[in-house]
Amino acid sequence: MNFTSLFLFFANILLFIEFVIKKSGLLRLFPRRYRNLEVSSLKDIPSAAVVAVEEQSSALTFKSPEGITEVHFFNSRLCGRVSSVVVNVKSGLTFINGNQILQESSSWPISEIKRDRFDGSYLVKGISSNVTDTLEDAAILSSQGFYHWLIEDLPRYLFLLENSLVPFRTLVYKKKPKYVSDFLEMFDIKYKNSSRVAFVPRLLVPGKNPETGFPNPKDLEILRNKFLRNSLYCTGRKIYITRAYSTRSPKWESELSSKLSQDGWEIVSAERLTLKEQVQLFASASQICGVHGAGLSGVVWADAGTRVIEIEPEFRSNCFANLSSALNHDYHRIRSSKLSCLDIFTEVQSISSKKY
Repeated sequence: MNFTSLFLFFANILLFIEFVIKKSGLLRLFPRRYRNLEVSSLKDIPSAAVVAVEEQSSALTFKSPEGITEVHFFNSRLCGRVSSVVVNVKSGLTFINGNQILQESSSWPISEIKRDRFDGSYLVKGISSNVTDTLEDAAILSSQGFYHWLIEDLPRYLFLLENSLVPFRTLVYKKKPKYVSDFLEMFDIKYKNSSRVAFVPRLLVPGKNPETGFPNPKDLEILRNKFLRNSLYCTGRKIYITRAYSTRSPKWESELSSKLSQDGWEIVSAERLTLKEQVQLFASASQICGVHGAGLSGVVWADAGTRVIEIEPEFRSNCFANLSSALNHDYHRIRSSKLSCLDIFTEVQSISSKKY
């Protein structure tokens, strides 16, 4: 065996080891970006000023389709103003004194952030001077993935917008997704584009708690009150939210969509609709079906009692089960990893035909 062959042999072994480590999740045991960062809270910062206070704590019982119940306690949340901070404008993650993560700036547990779940290692390498105004208070409207933006970030921004004791300017990531632009246009909100990393002289923090996956009923109420002010009525539509235009679409989805279409379901690609169109679509549906993914976030607009059928190729999380539980939907889950397209279609038919 010559040198080149030997080199390629060991290179392939290393690539295989790297692949196994990534797939097994072992990389989370070796956090890189945030391992040396400390955690801070608004309550720990003497100079932080309170700008809004939410009502007292609450609790909600979440029910899974397997019949498991879990009581989750939601603590009261504090909105405060902090000075001279570095912010990831895309995610809202905020840093104080260069090496302290502000807990209230993220819905993720700090342990998850430290395990390198977030992009942003550059946050500790340098800051942008894109935000130059020093006499105005500012708040961040994030540009995270659709579910986390809609269910976790937007309600906190809206709470701040309606309850802050001081006026503020809205900062938005300059490469924001279309749904963020849609929201800003729908409610005629004035804003300023920002680079991804910004130094903000005075920032209003919306007061998040580490509760990702457990939608806060107060947040859901804020969303529904804001978007459903004009009466929208359920018209009995059966809609299937397709992922056909996503790289994560299951191989059987095209065939399933065809069968459902013939059975009276409307096949809709949510990401191709405006935010306003999504609200109208989901609010008018009596039955909603789709593969696990951000497109199902729109069930937040559906009435109580709406039948929601989530198809999961493999278990990922209970976020949509919990969302539907909080909204009193008739939620069902189909585990599809070992099912054929015909099996899935038959199960959807069976669930859909059940009496309420």
